[in-house]
Amino acid sequence: VGKSRLMASVLNEIVKRKSAAFVRVPELLDRMRMSGFNQSSSSSDEAEYLAMHRNVEVLGLDDVGADKGSDYARRTLQMLYEYRMDHGKRTIWTSNLTLSELEEFFGDERLCSRIAGNADVVSIVGADMRLGIS
Repeated sequence: VGKSRLMASVLNEIVKRKSAAFVRVPELLDRMRMSGFNQSSSSSDEAEYLAMHRNVEVLGLDDVGADKGSDYARRTLQMLYEYRMDHGKRTIWTSNLTLSELEEFFGDERLCSRIAGNADVVSIVGADMRLGIS
């Protein structure tokens, strides 16, 4: 439908005035998960990677719920989001799931409640733009 493209466009405008970053949630979680298993990866590189996502003024988290709904994913996203909220940072989320589906996916309504409580939830409905169907 164009959620990721819309978010990227918004972030491209924001980055003209403040720091902004775009990351796909499955990639973020994989990198954070694998850092614990990868001996060749420098812990300072991983700390820098996490710090960048924590401290950027506006963070776009794309495809929330596209990975396996695990305790690790929920805790990682919750800790990241709470840190950002505590420090006055904005976060933009995209997902193919509704808030109630995300609650079920994570098996916990707290993260979704925190997101929805501090957000304007926008539902974008339409055909898959990648298929060129209108």
